[in-house]
Amino acid sequence: MHTAAKLGLLLGLVLPAHFLYATQSNIIKAAIPSSMPPYIIESTKSGIALDIISSIYSDNGYKLDFSFLPNHRVAKEFLDKKHALAFSIPYDNSNQKIFYSKAILSFKNVVVSLAANNCQIASLSDLQNLSITAFQNATNFLGEKFKELAKENRYYKEITNQQQQLTLLLKGRTDVIIMEERIFLYHLKKLKLSNVVKQKFKIHAIFKASKRYCAFHDIQQRDMFNRGLESIKKSADYQAIIDKYITVLKP
Repeated sequence: MHTAAKLGLLLGLVLPAHFLYATQSNIIKAAIPSSMPPYIIESTKSGIALDIISSIYSDNGYKLDFSFLPNHRVAKEFLDKKHALAFSIPYDNSNQKIFYSKAILSFKNVVVSLAANNCQIASLSDLQNLSITAFQNATNFLGEKFKELAKENRYYKEITNQQQQLTLLLKGRTDVIIMEERIFLYHLKKLKLSNVVKQKFKIHAIFKASKRYCAFHDIQQRDMFNRGLESIKKSADYQAIIDKYITVLKP
């Protein structure tokens, strides 16, 4: 083997993930779910989650190169090592080669129905005979019991476009939708329906809060991120970022 080839192989073995997956050493490639405002707003590369993540990396002298992907592709491309980090992939304790950050945010997934339909939903079993439209990859985030229910329900489906979920509900093409509460409120605001939310919709809070993390291939990157996350949470910046996007959702 030529000396140059040997050197290239050696570097590939010893360099950390942020060198392997970026064209420049201070640019980190990140796999991010397609727009789910107010957490991720693809058009402006902003949102609660992106602002927190970007702030941590900026404070450490890095820039982020975001790739916005459908939920199922975020995990796939990250596992294929096309990206140094991924946000909001299912937590997998069995994979010892993935290093997860501390929780960045908690999502509150809810079931939403039209108030006029008078749906009585207090537990998962109450969804059995209803048509359900959930966010993409919901079965990997809402627990095994929900996954079983979805598998057995012939009227269950998942879609990427979350505003379309709301449209389907309003048109009576699905009995209920499942989405994160702040995302639901964001799309209500966008459709200028937030002033009638209490009259027109019913929110059923049957799921536990779901934590969201960043996943890394490199433990040093994970540890650096955790230190930055701890620092920003102790400062006023963390709540300021959240408030920046949440206050506009209030009717």
